[in-house]
Amino acid sequence: MGELTLQQFDDELVARGFDAYSQATRFRYINWGYRRIARRARWLWEQTQISQALTAGIGTVGINAGAADGGHPIGNFKSITKVYITSPAVYRAKLRPLSDDEFFQKWYPLDLTLAQNQGIPSKYYVWENSLYVLPFPSQAVTVQVHYKQQVVALVNASDIPITPPDLDEAILTAALVRAHKRANELQLSQSSAAELEEVFADMATDEEFLEEELLERVSPDDQWL
Repeated sequence: MGELTLQQFDDELVARGFDAYSQATRFRYINWGYRRIARRARWLWEQTQISQALTAGIGTVGINAGAADGGHPIGNFKSITKVYITSPAVYRAKLRPLSDDEFFQKWYPLDLTLAQNQGIPSKYYVWENSLYVLPFPSQAVTVQVHYKQQVVALVNASDIPITPPDLDEAILTAALVRAHKRANELQLSQSSAAELEEVFADMATDEEFLEEELLERVSPDDQWL
């Protein structure tokens, strides 16, 4: 997560002389800058996880495209990568994703709250803003959901980006590109854009394998020897 709030980004724009723009306009440029940086710096910040306790007979986890809340614990949702049962320990396992046909033909027509349709979950499916854990658990379990998150607009003054803190300055710079262009300060806009390109170049240089001790993925072709 970032460190600067939407209000702090806005304060920086005002301090740079853009107080003549309405706050709504400044917020819009900040969000455009935020999305621009996020598109160029996806990588690890997209990956996150949550753990959710499910009681017997309850096998859905709410999904929200915005920030997480009590009814939608999977926030900023983009796509599921893996789902596990983590407790009870005896049932620890990775759940298998269901195909469309399997879900709609075998599971969707059932009353999943009935005891005869419950058991130890072994599969999952995403449908209508919910993650279905199937069969619905017959006892309390905890599932760990690994998923990719996506950027949503910063709306409230206290909202912070989901990108890493070292990208906060880049977000501000991207917002300045828009603000200067709006004011027809093309030279200043181009100068800020050049700063951004330096940031993107640095990010590309820093990209590394997560497990550096592993052998390289590509082996040299020695068949000609």
